[in-house]
Amino acid sequence: MTTTNWLGTTSTDWFTSTNWDNGVPTATSDVVIGATATSPTIGGTPIFTINTLTINGTDTLTMGDTTSGNSVFMTVTNGITLSGGGTISGQGNITGNVTATGPATIRAKAVNTQNTPQLEIFGTITDTGNQLTLAIGNDANLNPDELILTQNSSAHAVDFSGGSGHLTLQDTGVGLTLTVGSTMAIGAGTVFLAGNTRAARFSPTTVE
Repeated sequence: MTTTNWLGTTSTDWFTSTNWDNGVPTATSDVVIGATATSPTIGGTPIFTINTLTINGTDTLTMGDTTSGNSVFMTVTNGITLSGGGTISGQGNITGNVTATGPATIRAKAVNTQNTPQLEIFGTITDTGNQLTLAIGNDANLNPDELILTQNSSAHAVDFSGGSGHLTLQDTGVGLTLTVGSTMAIGAGTVFLAGNTRAARFSPTTVE
């Protein structure tokens, strides 16, 4: 495997080779995004695979094309690690397990006003640092922002950003638990239990 570091010296475009020290990441790349001046954006309609993803700085990885509103479909074979204030934000599908070891955010957020802003995580989310926030944006788009979880997950807090977005627990038939260590700030938002709803459940400390 090859470690590929984000430099962000040319643009915000993930697919510009000069933004990386080893060229655009491939299926065998261990991608590292540290604290850089320019955070990466994945645009177009990409469907691609990398080996691992580590965001260990305060950068935000934005998924989705701001012009077309197209979503991104990313597979991370051996998992994602978030720490140091890193954020994944946008719309599309992420296939892979996520581990948050420090301050971090996963946010469903529209990148265009004419689309359906869904961010779906096909994998477990584990908040070992007890500092992860699952966030749902409050965007003026055609449909409410929606974060969809498909596997057992944990987070320090869930924040609907004061809007009417959706958090969906999409159980695939084996049971699904979302454990929230601190607060679920639902407000005008909605929590949906989909699929095998008898097994899907969440365990917050405080619901607002």
